[in-house]
Amino acid sequence: LVCISSITNTTNIHIGAHRVPQASCRDCELEEGSSSKDTLETFCRSDFVVKLRLTRLKYSPASLAQFSLAAKLDVLKHGPLLGGQLRSCIELWLERDATCVHNMTRKHPRGGTFLVTGTVQGEHLVVSKAYAWQRGDKNLMAATRRWKSHKCRH
Repeated sequence: LVCISSITNTTNIHIGAHRVPQASCRDCELEEGSSSKDTLETFCRSDFVVKLRLTRLKYSPASLAQFSLAAKLDVLKHGPLLGGQLRSCIELWLERDATCVHNMTRKHPRGGTFLVTGTVQGEHLVVSKAYAWQRGDKNLMAATRRWKSHKCRH
């Protein structure tokens, strides 16, 4: 397994005019659902919060991507990006951040539904937390239900 980290300001190596992320195998380990209050605070600190469904692709030698994004995205928070921009940024992240996607889907080899949060850095999304969307995770479900009426403290 080759580790490809999320692109951040602190982990870049410059090769010519291209930024190449440094390796990190710890990106996007699935979070355990903490209390709904803690999850809401994570949402507040994030630029974006999106519930998405990933489906395993048949092998494609032309791309690092092993999963495709379902047609419907449930955007809880889009931050500085518009709806269409968010989808294209998520598709780019899915294609480029193989380690993060691998770590998220390790226990879900066929794909699944995930809630991801993170920041927007330029044209790139940096996923900071990922949760497996499971009906039994009452705290995560409660946090997403309460999000629309939640007021963040800054």
